Amino acid sequence: MIGRRFGALTVLARAERPGRYWLCRCDCHGKRPGSSLRGLKVVSDGNLYQGSPDSCGCMTAAKRHRARQTHGMSQTSEYRTWKEMRARCENTNGPAYRLYGGRGITVCERWRKSFEAFLADMGPRPSRKHSLDRKNVNGNYEPANCRWATSRQQNQNRRDNVLVTYKGETKVLRQWARERRVRYLTLYQRIVVYHWSPERAFETPVAKRQDRTLRFEGKKTSIAELAARFNMRCSTLYMRIFRYGWPVQRAVKTPTRVDRRTANKEC
Repeated sequence: MIGRRFGALTVLARAERPGRYWLCRCDCHGKRPGSSLRGLKVVSDGNLYQGSPDSCGCMTAAKRHRARQTHGMSQTSEYRTWKEMRARCENTNGPAYRLYGGRGITVCERWRKSFEAFLADMGPRPSRKHSLDRKNVNGNYEPANCRWATSRQQNQNRRDNVLVTYKGETKVLRQWARERRVRYLTLYQRIVVYHWSPERAFETPVAKRQDRTLRFEGKKTSIAELAARFNMRCSTLYMRIFRYGWPVQRAVKTPTRVDRRTANKEC
């Protein structure tokens, strides 16, 4: 009898109790949830042959856990996304409710009732850079309106995006800025603030600070030339003239902080 296996139990020795009882060790060695101390268990002769129990108790605990388990994905990013989606639309005390449920955005009945249905429709999250996005930002969470998208794709799908049509093609302003290699703020100011046409905004070259021209002493000159003449930084002159609106004469004649500190030391 010693050394024989019954399920996950191996008979070690005769137990010190009346009757035919055997001391057995489970394969888990007491390391699984629900197992006995060091995986040891005393079992009668008849129970061993009947196959009950077939472990120290760890397999019974595992069976109970599997019975309670639904989909086994509660620790995944997909499940967290599903829970957060429902909270945004249904939890009136949540910080994001006013932007979603408060605006009338809802989760479709199929997804609201079942995470498995959500996962079957959306599929696994492609990567850590992807998150749940609605194609129509004013639409509901439903299969036809949702996708996994990167942050760049989502930035092009914001409610505050500026759509611009140029040469028959409509894109968000951020995308135009990337394609034409112009700062977004520059294009935004030209089109939204100054109301330039897209053609003028896109086709007018962006002048560098040092190339900006102005008139000084009756002659046309550039910021770079003035800076070299008066031993100043281009950025200082640019800020004084174009940001603060100083007259050119005042901008070039007013000492900088470095000049003032040097004068004080000489005194």
